[in-house]
Amino acid sequence: FKELFNTNKEYYYIAEHKQRILERAIYYLDQEKILLTNHKEDVILFIDELFKVEGKEWNVPRWLADFIFKIININPNNYIVDLFARNGVITSSAFINNNLHVSSQCINKQELRWSKIYQLLFNNNLHETVFNSTLIDGNINLINNSVDIFIIAPPFNLKIDDYEKSELYYSGITDSTSMYIAKALELISENGKVAAIVPDNILISSKFKKVRKFLKSKSYIESIISLPQKVFYPYSLVKTSLIILSKKNNNNNQCFMASIDKEVKIKSLNSLEDKVLKTIIKTKNELYNNKNVEFSKSRFLVHDLDIDNFHFSKYWLNNQKSEEIESGFQLIPLKELTLEITRGTTIKIDESGAIPFINPANIRSMKFIGEELNHTTNDKLPKIPKIVKKGQILINLIGTYRGTAVLVPEEFEGLNINGHVASITPNLNLVDTGYLVFALNSDFVQKQFIENSYGVTIPSLNLKSFEEIFIPLPNREEQKRIYDKYIIIKNKINNLKSNINELETLLDKKLKYLAREEI
Repeated sequence: FKELFNTNKEYYYIAEHKQRILERAIYYLDQEKILLTNHKEDVILFIDELFKVEGKEWNVPRWLADFIFKIININPNNYIVDLFARNGVITSSAFINNNLHVSSQCINKQELRWSKIYQLLFNNNLHETVFNSTLIDGNINLINNSVDIFIIAPPFNLKIDDYEKSELYYSGITDSTSMYIAKALELISENGKVAAIVPDNILISSKFKKVRKFLKSKSYIESIISLPQKVFYPYSLVKTSLIILSKKNNNNNQCFMASIDKEVKIKSLNSLEDKVLKTIIKTKNELYNNKNVEFSKSRFLVHDLDIDNFHFSKYWLNNQKSEEIESGFQLIPLKELTLEITRGTTIKIDESGAIPFINPANIRSMKFIGEELNHTTNDKLPKIPKIVKKGQILINLIGTYRGTAVLVPEEFEGLNINGHVASITPNLNLVDTGYLVFALNSDFVQKQFIENSYGVTIPSLNLKSFEEIFIPLPNREEQKRIYDKYIIIKNKINNLKSNINELETLLDKKLKYLAREEI
């Protein structure tokens, strides 16, 4: 099986050849399936790596697919629908966890072939494969109308204008992820569940408040688990969470919340091999079985979700720091509000050079000091430079002014930054850029930067420091109002400074020309 792909590497990524190779793989498995009993894990991990190398679109990583089945606590006899089969990772994880009654919904012939490969690999006659090219338009075709579990890992940011009319549709919601979840809730059995990977803006953004209200009224929100920032990197930098909804109230209307902060690096079919995942699964299952549960800051129960915000960070931070912020603000991890946080690279200074670059001396609170640019020559530039762009925020990482932030001025776009400067790309779906740079310079956030500094002689920040930074976040309208007010005050200060300069110039002139002109 491996040899088939290895000897055709140069052809596999060409569409017409790929289909022939997959057909040949199906033939091999169909002929030799009895001999594969002891080699399933090798073949599955090989397929996972194949898709990782191809990398044309995001797929659910193996650890997450397995984690979903273990955290839901699925009965082996449950009928499961894998709504977007993709490369079959969720379907095959169902088989690995002894859940054989699976319907794989495939939107193209390639997905069909992968689905067939897994069916043969596990010799599973209970598996159904459904070709549904209109799924992308919101149409769900079911062979069995009694579904126990829906697992949804949909394409993000699609709009479905012609979707079957629903309560959400009439509320003005056309987001595909929301629509798929709503339809799944309608179709599942009385004791059924829906597990969906959702962009965090569905849990946080005021734009999706109607969706959260709908979910709370139509289901019991059993679990919300914050996923790592780069879980789908490099295919997508969208921050996501796993949400599990139940038709039946199994836990007195309490929601289990947890966070997986760091990248999961295990290369295994079993998510329990990761300590963090194992602890979360253990806690959730103990809770499900009415056992005494030991909670922590990364896993706990919420007794009443607020439709203004379903995100993990709100509830953890409300418990930790609620006395520090006013009502109307929610504490959100900085990493949840950004698409990327990165730092510059080492650049050797050569003031005889003509190439300017940005260093910490350029960055003060809400102010860029252009006169402090360093210079270098082309041969001293790094091979992979970090270049700043419009809309990014720069942060000083070292010394007395560490943590101070400024917007990239238009005239300095395209310059390199050195290793003592970080750049932040805000997620404009969640936060206004102006408000974020203003909040970063606030006492509330600056204290956090001080607390998360490293070193004694020359204190500094590194990228790990940013994992512990929380931003007080109001709604979008308030964000804009706060930043607009700052601009008004700043303009007044600049006008006053200009008037002071004019008056000082006039006074100097009077002193200099005393008795030579009228005072």
